[in-house]
Amino acid sequence: MKLYCPLKIYSDIDISEYDWNDEITDNFEHISTYDAADFESEINAAICRYSETMEKERGLMKYYSGDPEVKQKVFSAFPSVEVKDGELIGVFNFKVSPDISDSHVEELKEYLTGQAADGWGEGFEQQEIKTSGRGKIFVSFWSSDGDWSMQTEENMETEEIEETEEQNMSM
Repeated sequence: MKLYCPLKIYSDIDISEYDWNDEITDNFEHISTYDAADFESEINAAICRYSETMEKERGLMKYYSGDPEVKQKVFSAFPSVEVKDGELIGVFNFKVSPDISDSHVEELKEYLTGQAADGWGEGFEQQEIKTSGRGKIFVSFWSSDGDWSMQTEENMETEEIEETEEQNMSM
């Protein structure tokens, strides 16, 4: 099972050469998730290095302290990134019991939102990732903007269908 979330990706910039009419966030330049797709392997390697101290069998589930039934049914959780439809997205990969319920998945989403915002993700977003051709980048698995959400693959596909239908109706 996988849960997906949007990413925010920034590149280090030289302030002395910066055009102040461009978008800037805390002295970093935003990189689109489509442009960042080229860095999938470099970011995953950085995730592995950063997560070396993480428990090897359970990953982020080692730190889960909520519903005991969820802890029993979700064996492991590991973060990564992957390219989906040309866009780089955050992924939490799970090994789960086949009888996991929707309410357990919702509980898991809440836990991982916390990990993305304040736990594992907060530490990871401060790690510079050296890339070929772009220099140093920083990857955040969480954002406070209203577009951020943790979704199953099924939710993402449903949302894509609805967006396509809305676009077709407005034409």
